[in-house]
Amino acid sequence: MVFNIYSFADADSLTAYEKLYDQLIELKADPSSYIKIENFTLKRDVAAFELIKGDFFFCEPINDRVFAAAFHGDGVFHYSPPITPEKEQLFRFRKEYSLSEAFNFIFFIFGDTTYRQIKRKFMLTEKKVTYDIKKGIRYALKYMGEKKEKSFNYEVMKTLLEGQENGLFYIHFSRDDFYPLFFSINPFEIEEVTFMRRRKDDQVNYLREVINQFHIQEDYLSGENLSNENNAPLDLTGYKINSVIRQNLEFQAEVELTYRSRTGPQKHLYFWLHPELEVDSVFWSNGKKIPFFKGKKNPILWLESPQPILSDEKGSLRIFYKGDILRRENDWIYFLASNSWYPRAGPRDLAKFDIKFETPEKYRFACVGELLSADTSVNVVKTHWVPERPIRNASFNIGNFKQYDLAGDTIPPVTVFIAESAHDYLARSAGLFSSRNMEKRVANDVANSLAFFKRVYGEYPVNKFYVTEIPYIHGQAFPGLIHLSWVTFFRKSGEGFNEIFRAHEVAHQWWGIGVDIKTYHDQWLSEGMAQFSGLWYLHHKLKEDKKYIDILKEWRENILSNRKYLFDSGQEAGPIWMGYRTSSSNTEGDYNLIIYRKGAWVMHMLRMMMMDWDSKNDQKFIDMMRDFYQSNFQKKVCTDDFQQVVEKHLGEKMEWYFNQWIYGTDIPTYKYAYKASQSPSGEYIVQLRVKQEDCAQDFKMLVPVKIEFKKQDPVYKKIWIEGFESVHEISEITAKPRKIILNCDEAVLCKVKKEKWD
Repeated sequence: MVFNIYSFADADSLTAYEKLYDQLIELKADPSSYIKIENFTLKRDVAAFELIKGDFFFCEPINDRVFAAAFHGDGVFHYSPPITPEKEQLFRFRKEYSLSEAFNFIFFIFGDTTYRQIKRKFMLTEKKVTYDIKKGIRYALKYMGEKKEKSFNYEVMKTLLEGQENGLFYIHFSRDDFYPLFFSINPFEIEEVTFMRRRKDDQVNYLREVINQFHIQEDYLSGENLSNENNAPLDLTGYKINSVIRQNLEFQAEVELTYRSRTGPQKHLYFWLHPELEVDSVFWSNGKKIPFFKGKKNPILWLESPQPILSDEKGSLRIFYKGDILRRENDWIYFLASNSWYPRAGPRDLAKFDIKFETPEKYRFACVGELLSADTSVNVVKTHWVPERPIRNASFNIGNFKQYDLAGDTIPPVTVFIAESAHDYLARSAGLFSSRNMEKRVANDVANSLAFFKRVYGEYPVNKFYVTEIPYIHGQAFPGLIHLSWVTFFRKSGEGFNEIFRAHEVAHQWWGIGVDIKTYHDQWLSEGMAQFSGLWYLHHKLKEDKKYIDILKEWRENILSNRKYLFDSGQEAGPIWMGYRTSSSNTEGDYNLIIYRKGAWVMHMLRMMMMDWDSKNDQKFIDMMRDFYQSNFQKKVCTDDFQQVVEKHLGEKMEWYFNQWIYGTDIPTYKYAYKASQSPSGEYIVQLRVKQEDCAQDFKMLVPVKIEFKKQDPVYKKIWIEGFESVHEISEITAKPRKIILNCDEAVLCKVKKEKWD
């Protein structure tokens, strides 16, 4: 494969970007645009900035446009999120459901009518720029750009490069210089309105983190399904990728990508590309070379179209690039860019892929898609891969692997790549010895979980399956390809971790790939379902309840021992609906805890609600999951879509369940007591009293009760628990109960305490 690679000197630099960056990073207040401001309130969406008294300067114009300002004095920020989950989230961070926050400094950036609005209200005069204004602007710019990378906030760059008036509004304000707050309306985000703060653990990098994020009020009033909204400027619809990996692992590629413009007119396009990748040249489909910019270690590539691109216009371009994204240490090869090795415009768009690779013959190689051809010549292997359907993420892996193949009549062929020589190195250097035949153990779990998920969910979404080892502690799933941590290849474990981990990544072929998600709020439909699937597979594999229940208990204790339950210390965890936002500098680890483990618990509880307890039959639950998968295959779903399928199969409204477990955070404590008495006919009647605590009064759950006897099989009953205290009568018991267990088999995520009947 020969590339037409141009040198950097030959490439046309995007001077408009560099010039704008230089002006932005050195932005200053304009002494001729001063206002002595008093009693003025600037309202934007659900926020209001009350400027009581102080010095206000517009900043110097760039390209004849005033787009920034600064204020120093007395002011108050008034803010109240518009929806209940965000009010609760604000309370977790700030212990208030709405804010009136005093400040003494504001830095504004605006791509809306702010300049005209203030200029109509006040007369501009001239004044020497104060030290506080200068210092405040310098500090605020640290959160917007990075000099080493020549990077600046992409939505600001896009707005100014296009000369747009697009509703962009950004505010940096503070009473404490070191921990400012931020409010923005970003027209390029799906949820445009964001309230942020500086990360609590950030000492040097000036990182912001989200407290609240939601749609503009206009969107909520429209009544439309907002989970379908997408404000990214481009939709990338197809990739033709020609890549070469040299003997020294240097990576280079030529990508021809096709796009559809979601908005217009626009001339300046941006793409996300790994910071270690350097772009050599870019061409439009007509062969014309076009200017671009990508700073060193900068994750964004900027391009300039020779003419405006109109809304819904389709086109294509070619990008040549290379970089150090594969690094070998001993016998490990570290792939630094598993899903950022090609240009991206948005995280959730589906695209067609056609991928060709040249790789050294000494390495094993696997990629997403069907392998159409493989040719070896002069120590080089040329392969061609094409996924059957449009996909969201494409990846590959390369390494000094040993190959193990497993085939069967009921599963797609499975190929496992294990880094056996790297294991040998660990044995020699660190005395860490791996278990024997681990490739077979991994392959068997992959094959068996594929077969199990086919039975309970539906047909395989792929015809061939690759499993590759990576020198990290996480896993990743792509269509027909999964990366598994070296840990699961290294040593067998009797705790069930390996089986769950392997099956989790396999399950993503159904949840996350076969059925995709619409927004980050629905991430649990991918990760939570995959985690539950891994646990369900373990239950199926072991064919006994103990390990399944023990792991549920462990996860329950992890969730219940969260900060909320430790004497009210620290910030409590958010709801599943928050997605990635459950993790913050105050709540490290909560993403795994809430989205994976609590999400799996939500699925387990549905399974228990739908189970025939006498026969332990799952068919009703299986029918529901097959319906959800098959009716949404190759579609994107949201939580409401899943709720509708649950309601269909349960035959009742389930809003209460999703409000409690997806949008809420309450976890009940049940204190129960019972007494049994014999009726004149000889049957026994059980009275069961339940006190419900740590949740709202209207919190309710269907909870199983197990009644054990000395000489006969147990009897199972289901009771609805609601309110602070309830008494339930269970009749027609033919023998004297020996023991009564509330919430048997960990059917509900809760605490249970037994009391004496008073």
